[in-house]
Amino acid sequence: MPIDANPGVVGRAADALAPTTRVLLGGPRVESAGSRTVVRNAATLVASDGAVRAVYAKRRLTHFGEYVPVFAQPFSTARDVYAPAGGSGVLVLDGHRLGVTICAEAIDAALVRADVRGGAELLVNLAHDGWFADAAARRQHFHAAQLRAVENRRALVRATSDGVSAIVDPRGVPLAEAPVGVPATLAATVPLLDAPTLYTRVGDVFGWACVILAIAMLV
Repeated sequence: MPIDANPGVVGRAADALAPTTRVLLGGPRVESAGSRTVVRNAATLVASDGAVRAVYAKRRLTHFGEYVPVFAQPFSTARDVYAPAGGSGVLVLDGHRLGVTICAEAIDAALVRADVRGGAELLVNLAHDGWFADAAARRQHFHAAQLRAVENRRALVRATSDGVSAIVDPRGVPLAEAPVGVPATLAATVPLLDAPTLYTRVGDVFGWACVILAIAMLV
């Protein structure tokens, strides 16, 4: 049974929406799991009537930021902040499928590819880049997400609290981009595509073939 960590946020977001508008909110979400509760880093799709239409919880947590890896636990006093979720990153919005990732999940090409194979017509990435010390790291994170759009021929909508927020077309070309650290609203028309690319079909076969070929040449 899911319980919003801050129910007031959902209500305030709904009050600001036009009747046919939806908003995808990022934030912690508490869920009861049997006799215990866990906190997940989640994206919640909210309608203008305040109803929660769908929830995505992060599947691949960030090392040391969201959890402590097993090998480091004996040497660390930190505790896990979030619990990982399973399943797919595909959310349905008005009959269309969104492939949702949170923060560094956009770096994981296999994760995004699985969502596209699961029917995602548009990629969405919510991120917080506030821990990056310089603008170069924020832009590098954006370029990693941008590459997912190119690999799978899907448009990308990326919203960040302190990084590069942008709308990218299926070729990886930014259609709109907000200055880092400046509140902004972006708008663009993007296609919703469902045809698979070669990468979507076969994944990293080409890359691994290059590795094998390189090793064979060295031998």
